[in-house]
Amino acid sequence: MNVPTSQVVLGVLALAAVGYLNYQRIENNAQAATIAQLEKAAEISRTTISSQANALAGIKQLQLQVDALNTSSLAAFQSIGAGTAGLATELQELKRNDQSIADYLRGTVPVAVGVRWQRSASTDPDTYRQASGAMPANAVPTPRARADPGQ
Repeated sequence: MNVPTSQVVLGVLALAAVGYLNYQRIENNAQAATIAQLEKAAEISRTTISSQANALAGIKQLQLQVDALNTSSLAAFQSIGAGTAGLATELQELKRNDQSIADYLRGTVPVAVGVRWQRSASTDPDTYRQASGAMPANAVPTPRARADPGQ
């Protein structure tokens, strides 16, 4: 059985073509799988980048709020400091006044004040009122018994 060389060559070429096509199909499938994996990775990366951008925006917003809080806190501390200095001055003034008032109250009663509040030595209401020059103790008449108790 002699097979012509051309048929052998054609057979070998056909087998080579089938093998090459099979290789290309396997290679294409591998490349498609790699492309699918890369697309999934790219989608994950896009999602990650989006969430990181949102997180950064939130952090920037928080930073602005913290800056505003720091500014208001500093203003409050400065106001408290100024108020504390004012209170310290007022406290010193109060201590000085308190000391002078305490010294005044420990001293004798001035004549002008003493005369105003002077009381008579008597404990009898009639003489007490008359001595002070005010209304007499019996200025209001005593109630009389009614003629008709039903009224």
